[in-house]
Amino acid sequence: MVYDRCQATAEEIADKLGAEPVSVQVLNPRMLESARNFVLCITLEGDGQIPILWLYEWQTLLYNNINSKGIAILVNSAGSVNSWVVDNFCEDLRKNGAHIVGQVLYTGSKQWSLDDWIASISPNL
Repeated sequence: MVYDRCQATAEEIADKLGAEPVSVQVLNPRMLESARNFVLCITLEGDGQIPILWLYEWQTLLYNNINSKGIAILVNSAGSVNSWVVDNFCEDLRKNGAHIVGQVLYTGSKQWSLDDWIASISPNL
């Protein structure tokens, strides 16, 4: 369970999945290698872009072996969402061998439910 500014949400997800929450600031290649699966909890900038911190980690994810790892992605957005950027992020992970588990969940939308999302991804993590 890797998070940026959404620590409370990440801790709730980690608790329900029996996972360990880790700040994106301390994520390193050894952690990537040893984990079977990941949940990425990304808080978008006000303009809907992925924060610089995640762009750095995007590169870390792409240059390390994530082949066949399941990755679920939750996007926290208080404002607009640039779905093109999020889609590219996911596509690059897929090209590097990751399996995106379930659908990307955008919090703050009318139809989002954290419990429903966790129930849908947990069998695949």
